[in-house]
Amino acid sequence: TLILPQLDINEAVRTAESLRLEISSRAIAFQDQTLKITVSIGCASFPLDAQISSQLIRKADERLYTAKRSGRNQVVYT
Repeated sequence: TLILPQLDINEAVRTAESLRLEISSRAIAFQDQTLKITVSIGCASFPLDAQISSQLIRKADERLYTAKRSGRNQVVYT
């Protein structure tokens, strides 16, 4: 979980996408193998998506699982 209180949703999505690209561009050596790591990210914004913290986390989590179901390695914010 990242909380970015000074960013609006557009800036948060750009930050998430930059993070996703950086992670997916790396390779990790592990036991004579090279592993590619990817990340799925769900973004939500206060107060656009929720009025209280538990709702905000739930909305971001729902979007995370949407990203996973839709092919993984992506940022979902709608």
